[in-house]
Amino acid sequence: MLRSTVAVGDELSGVLNPLGINAIRALSGRGLRILGARTVSSDPDWRFISVRRLLILIEKSILVSSQWCVFEPNDAFTRAKLQMSLNGLLLSLWEQGGLVGNTPQEAFRIQCDEDNNPPSQREQGRLWAEVGVAPSQPLEFILLRVGRANNEVEISNPDGRMAAHMG
Repeated sequence: MLRSTVAVGDELSGVLNPLGINAIRALSGRGLRILGARTVSSDPDWRFISVRRLLILIEKSILVSSQWCVFEPNDAFTRAKLQMSLNGLLLSLWEQGGLVGNTPQEAFRIQCDEDNNPPSQREQGRLWAEVGVAPSQPLEFILLRVGRANNEVEISNPDGRMAAHMG
């Protein structure tokens, strides 16, 4: 049987999380669980494992899906096709909730035009596409209070505001 050597409660977990330490906690009826998905990076943009995984996925997907460019002429038509291809990939990620923003324009940007592909770069056989994304941050902890009052089940936020009644 696996056991935790140090009992980690909410208070200690609250100290460890900002340090990038994912506490291993013994949860009654659920066994040992790793709570949190943080890294030890000092850069807040890289604080969560899911953000790193998402960007690795985007990088690999772009690498695989843009191989066709190697044999195409380095012209405006090829740049436009690459931009459309990348737009389709990132739009799909946004629609699935992997990127934040109310619109695709808020969630990602792609630049693959004359500005970042000047003649000097094209003469060297280079084609550049710059991609910027707004990855969604994970909800590590969703806190609700569930109780029973007046023969009704009551769900509220930790600050006491009512979330739902079920009678």
